[in-house]
Amino acid sequence: GLQLALRLEQLAVDTEPLIEQAKRQLTQMLDDGDPDVSYGDLYQVQLTEQEFVRRLVEVQQGVLTARTALRRQLFLPETATFAATDASLRPIPFEREPMDVYFTLGLAHRAELAQANAGLAATDALVTVAQSNYYPKIGVGARAKYAYTEGRFRQPNPYVDDALIGRNLVGGFVVRQNLNFAQTRARVQQAQAEREEVRFQQDAADQLILFEVETAYRTLVTAEAALGAQEEAYRLTRQWFLDETNALDLGIGDTEDLVRAVQAKLQAEASYYEAIQRYNVAVVRLLDAS
Repeated sequence: GLQLALRLEQLAVDTEPLIEQAKRQLTQMLDDGDPDVSYGDLYQVQLTEQEFVRRLVEVQQGVLTARTALRRQLFLPETATFAATDASLRPIPFEREPMDVYFTLGLAHRAELAQANAGLAATDALVTVAQSNYYPKIGVGARAKYAYTEGRFRQPNPYVDDALIGRNLVGGFVVRQNLNFAQTRARVQQAQAEREEVRFQQDAADQLILFEVETAYRTLVTAEAALGAQEEAYRLTRQWFLDETNALDLGIGDTEDLVRAVQAKLQAEASYYEAIQRYNVAVVRLLDAS
């Protein structure tokens, strides 16, 4: 956006000398009494000049807005100044692949699907935990104790406990079964419903990603065609302007045609740079969607 604004600003700066040149030529021809020139031609150029003044202010404010937007996106302080290392505006070098390639990339790399997969794995685990209450829980445990004190006599009587000397080994085997099967079944069904909800969200995420990729892809195809057409229109209007300028210098041109050629060239050039910007944005959006 900043590159486009700077390029349009430069175009506006380059336009002013053309308008001034046309005004001088028409005024001189009117003073010379040239029958091919009328005051209507001069008024037409003056109207073009006023349109130029309006567009110049619009472009200058656009540059300021683009700079402010970029500074805020970069979280720079209000007093910070910066300049683009490359202020030129050119199409991004990009070789478009078939749409299926971007479908595959989107389904493999989009964060929404990774999140949905993690949620599905978590709800699968909850279903497994809930279903485990259908089955008995088995536990095995053991505890050993050994105590020894030098010079102390060990009592052989099993009813006499001496904490300072002796040994002990205890083992256990536990089986636990939850008999509330109705409550367990309800919990399993609830966990399964939560899993299905996440699975439907995953399916929706798949379809949304495919839709966003296809939309971005078709937008890029349209932007490519528009860029090619606008580039050709700019070439034609530029050639038209040169032909009219040369014809007028040779004294065989028409000032009205020159004015129309100037207007067409400026409009086509501005539209060409706007088409480049739209194409570049379309490329980035396709890469972002996939």
